[in-house]
Amino acid sequence: MSAIISGNAGGVLSAGTSVKQCAAATKQGYLQQIIVTRALVGTLTIVGLRNEAGVALNLVLPIGFIGSIQPGCLYVGGFTAQKSSASDDGAIIITWSESN
Repeated sequence: MSAIISGNAGGVLSAGTSVKQCAAATKQGYLQQIIVTRALVGTLTIVGLRNEAGVALNLVLPIGFIGSIQPGCLYVGGFTAQKSSASDDGAIIITWSESN
């Protein structure tokens, strides 16, 4: 099984290293948590986030990261996730909330 992504409009991150649209492009909300169950072989990049001032930012988890973070970052127009290694399939869980 590949990395699990859940939320109001969740789905499963494709096996391999393709980019996955995690939240609907017409929605906004918050990235709540990223859980990594074993040390990352590659990096995980999240694109499409905003900080509390509304400035665009990306989040990159490095090789070797294990554990969880709760960034609480806003997204507007969805966000994407991409793994740099297919070896990380099944090790990453991402949760978010969407507003209407």
